[in-house]
Amino acid sequence: MQEFKYYWEDFPLGNKIELGSYSVHEKDIIDFGKKFDPQYFHIDPKKAKGSPYGSLIACGWHTCGIIMRLMNNKFLAKTA
Repeated sequence: MQEFKYYWEDFPLGNKIELGSYSVHEKDIIDFGKKFDPQYFHIDPKKAKGSPYGSLIACGWHTCGIIMRLMNNKFLAKTA
């Protein structure tokens, strides 16, 4: 039986939690983009310079996956 460290009441409205950091490299952005979201501003650094963003950017789903991992590491795996 799993013992939990956190419960609903441990997360009051407005509470801020430091999750840590995660480094993302150009190759990570391109590899994820090619596999899941092959828009030019995710997979081609040269073409991305001409995009509205001005450079290569990570896919939103890529960043969501990263934040999910950080949240899981910090508290989700220990929450009822």
